[in-house]
Amino acid sequence: MKNLLFRFFLILCSVFGIFSFSSFLFLRNFECKGFSFYDGDDIKTDSVLLINTDTEMPIFEKNSEKRRSMASLTKIMTYIIIIENAKDIKIEKVKVKKQILNLLDSESSVSGLKENDELTVFDLLHCLLIRSGNDAALVLADYIGKGGIDDFVKMMNIKAEELGCLNTHFTNVDGMFDENHYSTAKDMYKITSYAMKLPYFMEICGKRQYKVFDDDRPVLRTTNKMMEPGEREYYCPYVKGIKTGWHSEAGRCLISYAVKSNVSYICVAMGGPETDINGDGIKENLAMIETKKLYTWAFENLSLKTISNRNDPMCQIKLKYAWKKDKIILSPETTIKIILPKEFKISDLTTAFFLPDFINAPVEAGDFIGKAELKFGNSLLKEVNLVSGETVPLNFFSFITEKIKDVVFSRIFIISGKCLILLLICYLIFLFWANKKKMKNKKRLYIQKNKKRKIINK
Repeated sequence: MKNLLFRFFLILCSVFGIFSFSSFLFLRNFECKGFSFYDGDDIKTDSVLLINTDTEMPIFEKNSEKRRSMASLTKIMTYIIIIENAKDIKIEKVKVKKQILNLLDSESSVSGLKENDELTVFDLLHCLLIRSGNDAALVLADYIGKGGIDDFVKMMNIKAEELGCLNTHFTNVDGMFDENHYSTAKDMYKITSYAMKLPYFMEICGKRQYKVFDDDRPVLRTTNKMMEPGEREYYCPYVKGIKTGWHSEAGRCLISYAVKSNVSYICVAMGGPETDINGDGIKENLAMIETKKLYTWAFENLSLKTISNRNDPMCQIKLKYAWKKDKIILSPETTIKIILPKEFKISDLTTAFFLPDFINAPVEAGDFIGKAELKFGNSLLKEVNLVSGETVPLNFFSFITEKIKDVVFSRIFIISGKCLILLLICYLIFLFWANKKKMKNKKRLYIQKNKKRKIINK
């Protein structure tokens, strides 16, 4: 019986552990979906993704996971590989080789590099981002790739995989058309977000002009007309970069960053059309015009609201194996901010919690426990990690007591107990009848002995 109870206890703990672990995996892999607020004019650019960077909330999406040629947006990844592999970009000098310039396509955008120019990596990165120079891209890839541009491209694809870009593949460093060279608005957002954290990236791509050459070659001027005050149709004073792109197969492309009153957005626009529905040419860069339209709408109609601070209680959960404590408070992992239309009220939001039925001590402050969804109506706005707000040690006495209770009140134990009681009753009945039979036998023997005595006495 002792062995049976011990085995049952081990099985119970194993099942409980597997259930808890599978619940944890479910919560960790829970996927958050976006919610679009935009209600303005139709957006004609083929693939668009507007994200509020303060909250990582998508504000507008159109074909954001569609594979497309991304033209010179490619150079953002080119920058990443260069900056992560160069030693000292302001000191290292690179000599421009004729054989590398000979690789340029006749339709390439160039920054004006000449054979035997010697420039620092820092200056060449300005040629790459500000003027979108394919010449700079090839020269730098040859230098970082140690004479092998193909090896450099392999590094780009490895990095894309590391960043979780599952729909991106590079075949070149400058963005010239190749059917196997593609990405999506969502993947380009991941790549750009990563690049923005790297040294000098925003400093360089945020410049409207930069002087590289000491001769009569012109200063580099940005290809992003949204940053040029003279370009009234495109100019947006809140835009701080980032990168343009174009070729006939890709259409007009633009990734930009805009900030106003401490609220910031990134917009990825790919496939701005160059002809209308009648086949007539469109002179305007619709990727820029529609990006400006989205930024203007967002800054005018949305506001950043703080829903809960990091240490604010959001809910509580049942706690086991703690001393004189049966519940613990859960708080958001970080301060919760949501971008909402200005007329929305926080009271209009609802919260759905995804938590296990209980947790076991010990618990450390900051331990991940579950998730919460913030919704407006049936639309998911934000997903929040919930963590323990305090540290609670394990109480061994409570642990043993609870485990004993778990075993005692378990179904198998109760059924086993009933069976034991039934067996005990049967045993008692057996003892009763056995004892009764024994008494009858004693009585019979007693009578027989008395009869014998009487016969002898006679």
